[in-house]
Amino acid sequence: MRLAGMISLILVLSMLTGSSPWLLPQAGAAGPVEDTPGAEKLLARQEEKLLAYEAELLQAAEELLSAKAGEIRREQAQELHDAAADLRKELQDTAAQGQRELEQELLGLQLELVFVTLTPEEQEAKLKDIEALQEELRLYQEELEEEFQTRLQDLQAEHESLAQKRLEAFHRELDQAVREELAAYRQQLLVELDGQLSRALANGPY
Repeated sequence: MRLAGMISLILVLSMLTGSSPWLLPQAGAAGPVEDTPGAEKLLARQEEKLLAYEAELLQAAEELLSAKAGEIRREQAQELHDAAADLRKELQDTAAQGQRELEQELLGLQLELVFVTLTPEEQEAKLKDIEALQEELRLYQEELEEEFQTRLQDLQAEHESLAQKRLEAFHRELDQAVREELAAYRQQLLVELDGQLSRALANGPY
């Protein structure tokens, strides 16, 4: 994010939260200057203005960072939800053929048990085959669910890492924007101070 865009966001946040906007003050905005202020008094006044401006800027930046963190969390949660749905579909599609084969084999045994005349021994063998297939199908479904949960945990860790990296990158950009804004304001104060001292000197010695 370029500096201008970053500062614009901070200004918008300042207005939304009701805090006083901190556009760079104009040279004469601090109030009337005494007729012959001493250099120390002028320096102290400029220092107060710089500290006050810095406090407002940092407060607004902190609120902006908090808002951005919430935005990133919401975006990552939605992306994780979509990724989990895609993963579930992928595993279901992969498992569909294997499940169909097991279910068809199980159905064949059940129909044979019902419609074919079998000896007691054959019936018992068929029942055991049915139980074995049912257990195999159950285990297969459990394995699919375990794979889904394992891969879902990996996705969650990946998305949390991405969200943290995004927030850290935004924090660095915001810090840089704040430093540049403070440097610009400090430079303006120096220009203002130079003008005040020049006018004071022109009006006579201290």
